[in-house]
Formats: sequence, C-alpha cells, structure tokens
Amino acid sequence: MLNVDAECVPGANPDTSVLCEPEPNTSIKKGSFRRSERGKLVINSLAIWIAERLQRSGLTFEQWLVSGCQLSQIGVSRATAVAELKPQIPDAHEWYNESRDGKTYPTWEAYWNGSLCNRGIYFFRKHKPEGGIVACLAEFPGTVETGQLVPFSL
Repeated sequence: MLNVDAECVPGANPDTSVLCEPEPNTSIKKGSFRRSERGKLVINSLAIWIAERLQRSGLTFEQWLVSGCQLSQIGVSRATAVAELKPQIPDAHEWYNESRDGKTYPTWEAYWNGSLCNRGIYFFRKHKPEGGIVACLAEFPGTVETGQLVPFSL
C-alpha cells in the first residue's frame, strides 16, 4: 500500500481538525462536478500545475514513476498548493460546493485536504483487482511526451 502525505488526508478539515460531514446529494450524480465546465477547469489547472512541478523537479515521468509517483517528491504540498495553485482557481471550493456533488468545504484549504489533493494522487494511482494500489498514469487528463507530463487542453 502506498503512503499518502499527511497534508493530503481526504476528509480532514484543517480548520477544525475533524472530518467534514457530507451533505445529502439528492439531485446530481456523484462525480458530476468534474464533468462540469468549472470542474474541468479545476482539474485541468491541477494537472497543469502538477506537470509544471514535475518539470521543475528535474525528474522525467519515468523516473518519478519508478519511485512511486509521490506528489511530495516533486514539491506538492498543502503549502505549495495554497501559494501556487489557489491563486489560479481561488473559487474552486465554492464551485464544488455549488455543485452539491458531496461534501461542502468552508475554505479552499479544506477543499484541498478533502478532495483536490486526492484527485492529484489518483492521477497516478490505480487500484489493482487483486487488491493494493499501483503507481501509473491513471486519471491524469493528458499524456506523457519525451518524459514530461502534457495535460490535454480544454
């Protein structure tokens, strides 16, 4: 089983140190936020940011893959997400909340901890049918070219 950075624990609310309580979702299918225009913008922004972080790390995707695709290895953390990604999509948590796609998050940081970081993790993780998790190019919305991640454009 792969370890997940403590700052990326899904469901953790940094403001209260308790799990965020989900609100009932009665009208929209789960996962619909990611398929919405705003959701696609958020996911694409995350993908571009992670690709840029990998490039700045000096590692190729193949080197990073062999080492397990740990986001922390390329400098992805709550602090760097707040400093670099939040200014690009400052209203992402509000858009997610408006979608009523699951939990609601009072702050961007809570959204990072409870959902967005997990999306980044599963760009490069896949559950094996026999159990366990394997590092791979999984849900990343893009491809790999000459050792670098290339997100698809919107």
